[in-house]
Amino acid sequence: MKRSLNRVAKEFAFAVLTLSFCVIAVSGLNALKLLPAFSRFTTSQASNQQKAVKKVKDASELRPKEADDRKLADFFDREGPSVLENKLIVIPNDEDVPVAPTDPDSPPQEQDRLRAIVCDSDAIIVGQAVDTRTLLNRSETFLFTDFTVAVTNWIKPRGGPGTVNVAMLGGAVEVGNTLLKSTALPILELQKSALLFLKRIPGVSHAYGLTSRAVRLESGVVVNADLPKHPGKDLAQNASLPAVLALVTEKQGGCGGQK
Repeated sequence: MKRSLNRVAKEFAFAVLTLSFCVIAVSGLNALKLLPAFSRFTTSQASNQQKAVKKVKDASELRPKEADDRKLADFFDREGPSVLENKLIVIPNDEDVPVAPTDPDSPPQEQDRLRAIVCDSDAIIVGQAVDTRTLLNRSETFLFTDFTVAVTNWIKPRGGPGTVNVAMLGGAVEVGNTLLKSTALPILELQKSALLFLKRIPGVSHAYGLTSRAVRLESGVVVNADLPKHPGKDLAQNASLPAVLALVTEKQGGCGGQK
């Protein structure tokens, strides 16, 4: 009896594996790129992501129409193939993506990257993304996302409005029945607290850009892997938000004549 059950299980596994390869072969390269790795992408995560992706009827709804949106589209313009035709565009090394302009007077990043980012930031906040919209850049080679962020703490400067707009490279949107996705820095998660290092986008009245990846907060604890890498061990693993903010304030004190 056990042998029979084992044999049935093996035949079933072989059939599933064969079917999977057939689906990939028929679907082509774009479909293959969009297939999730099941070891890192659970059914629950897939469901949550699907709910977060907004839908539009056609690509015309993604093209910027307002003056500020067109300026954002210019700021996030990149050379490359059309995202409308390729469906998935990836910038492999997100740490090297210039998502906001850098200050030439910033401290050298190889000395202390965290201090460089703190000094170069026009604003440092803790907040949650509460709304989002996704648009095409000018050349339609990449998507960018504009978030409305509810601010819970202003670190730099010491005060500001209750909400700010934060725009960044990347995003996902469903056009008709087609999923378009651009990947650079990890996209902000809606309703999830994060520490954000921001810089004003030139010529745009309302928007900031990220100077580095968002630093996620989980139950009041900072995800250390999201912090900019720098020499020394300034923080213990599972550092609390107050400890990180104290370190950020300390770094800010060494910015000299910078803002």
